Amino acid sequence: MTATADGRPPAARHATATGRILVADDSPATRVLMRAMLARQGHEVTVVAHGALAVEALRAAPFDLVVLDMQMPVLDGADAARAVRAMDGPVAAIPIVGLSADADPGTRARCLGCGLDEYLTKPVDWAMLADTVDRLLTERRGSAVPAGPGDGSTPATHAAPAAVLDDFAVRQLEAVLGRDLAHGLLRGVPGSAFAELERLRRARDAGDVAQWRAAAHRLKGMAGTHGCEAIRHAAERAEDAATPAALGPCLDQLEDAIAATEAAIGALTSP
Repeated sequence: MTATADGRPPAARHATATGRILVADDSPATRVLMRAMLARQGHEVTVVAHGALAVEALRAAPFDLVVLDMQMPVLDGADAARAVRAMDGPVAAIPIVGLSADADPGTRARCLGCGLDEYLTKPVDWAMLADTVDRLLTERRGSAVPAGPGDGSTPATHAAPAAVLDDFAVRQLEAVLGRDLAHGLLRGVPGSAFAELERLRRARDAGDVAQWRAAAHRLKGMAGTHGCEAIRHAAERAEDAATPAALGPCLDQLEDAIAATEAAIGALTSP
């Protein structure tokens, strides 16, 4: 995302091409944020919780573009994209944007090979997402706009967070959504994060590696999307844990990160 001369995020703008957008993401907090951001751009937005529901929605009603999280339960983004491309009629050519916390170039290439038009990485750069949606809708209507020079990816990092909240990401949310709506969404993050922490604990106790990695990945993406850097970093460590014993300390760190984030958001959003 390109900042203004004084380092502030650019203000929200209305898209030049608007349409009916379907978003599939298994994080409730991310669905709320995606709906708010895209609606603010002038789009009509429908959100669903996984890929199978997205495929059903596309069979039931017309849409102009689909945004798919790549890692979801029931049917993930890659399989949902394949299912859409196998449909009969014009819907098979609908533009599809994939979102993932995985910035690995090989993963990006594999996902694009499943039928995506674009692959963007989380934390979401809202200006890049808005521009991508705008461009794909314009192209769909026959007046193509050249793509920018970037590939939509951001480098992966395992470095310790510099702060509990990513100041620039928070200011970007405020610029795109407006201060009141952005702060309202941020206040909901700790509750969602504590719910995922409980899922992680249950999966740890059951020795279910797949479930704890899915919950940690979901939390990592949600936290990054909202600029909650301490939670994102702790969730990333939990996702990488190989055994229940290794996961235990990660969960303690995650609980501390959520508590610190709750305090930081409280201070940020207090009157």
